[in-house]
Amino acid sequence: MELLQELTASVDQLRAIGFLSRPSADFVIHHRELQQQWEARDTHTQAERILHKQRVLCLMIDFAAQAIQLALTQSLTKSREDVEEAVEAMTLALKTCADSVLVFAEQNAEARKAVQMHCSQHISLFLELLSGKFPGEGLRSAAARVLANVTFECTDASCKIVHDSRATFLLECSRHLDETNPCLEEWAAFAIRNISASQDGQRWLQQRFVPQHRGAEPNFNVDACPRSH
Repeated sequence: MELLQELTASVDQLRAIGFLSRPSADFVIHHRELQQQWEARDTHTQAERILHKQRVLCLMIDFAAQAIQLALTQSLTKSREDVEEAVEAMTLALKTCADSVLVFAEQNAEARKAVQMHCSQHISLFLELLSGKFPGEGLRSAAARVLANVTFECTDASCKIVHDSRATFLLECSRHLDETNPCLEEWAAFAIRNISASQDGQRWLQQRFVPQHRGAEPNFNVDACPRSH
């Protein structure tokens, strides 16, 4: 429950960020729907509670992805304030996505995978943020953390990454130190190790001559590496 409360706070913070707080029909409607779903959490059975929580988490992920898309447009302006505001929104939105996957963690594998697969619909967006084209401290680390969490014991999500041309950004992040993005190499390495657990992932890595971390277990939100926020 504590993580869920943190997530709702992150969503409300997103809604309050300058350019996202301006009237934007789709974004406002999405936020209102999310609030209504959260407030309607008085369900009866355990199975109903899990399904309701799953729906809310998927809405949070879509809301965060929408915020990132709007922030990317905002970051194209020449105003330094606009760019800083956009980076703040993107970093917070990525944290929301990564934390949403964590809610079920290993307690309910089926529900966790459902949330992971929903989050994986935005894989291309997360990979694009690894490119380094968008300035901002911690932005790439936050994107890599999402990918590490989404690929944990989730072959379908891993396959989506290896079949995306932007996947090379993930490999580059695992090889190079970036002082403005703490733990970027570690989060990228965790994602790659998770990907290597699938046959498609192994073939993809072999084609690029990347060590496959043989014998290592897939990792999920490893405590040794602190969160970006």
